[in-house]
Amino acid sequence: MSYITQTSLHSDIAPEFLVQALDDDRDGVADAGVWDTLLTAVEAEINGILDQAGVTLPLAAPYPDAVVAATRYGALEKLWLRRGIAGDDRNPFAVRAREARKKLAEWAKEDKASANTVAAGSETQISL
Repeated sequence: MSYITQTSLHSDIAPEFLVQALDDDRDGVADAGVWDTLLTAVEAEINGILDQAGVTLPLAAPYPDAVVAATRYGALEKLWLRRGIAGDDRNPFAVRAREARKKLAEWAKEDKASANTVAAGSETQISL
């Protein structure tokens, strides 16, 4: 199960802009597989951060806030990057994505026991 959904991004990006970001052939419809590919790449990065900290994967839902935030802002950053919008001054999510990944790494290192409890399926929620 994914840490986020397309719909969960609607508070940060209007649905029509999300479709545009995923519509490479410009036919007004998000192209098949583009979201899945993007989300897989972001989640691989998030899982790499967790794995480096010694967190047992896969995590069980509900996912910790730090995981959801890092995935969310990472996906938003990559949506802009797909359109060639890079850099802190141009990509509105670059700084937030970097900060969320940093907070995730800190949380994972500091609270490995709680993270591993989440992986085992508890209801523990960790706030940013």
